[in-house]
Amino acid sequence: MAERTDVGLQRTGDGEKRQMLLHLEASVIKALKKAAVDRETSASAIASEAISDWLKKNSFPLQ
Repeated sequence: MAERTDVGLQRTGDGEKRQMLLHLEASVIKALKKAAVDRETSASAIASEAISDWLKKNSFPLQ
């Protein structure tokens, strides 16, 4: 379980996680939430994977 240490900052077993606000089309949010439920995961996990893949594909290394 993540331990809340500060606003928008959580420490987990795999490192530090922070919040970020994104503005998305309502239809994208609805589809993302449905996909998360269907795959028994979180919308954050799906978004994080998609963003990480995009960054790697476009030569923006994770730091």
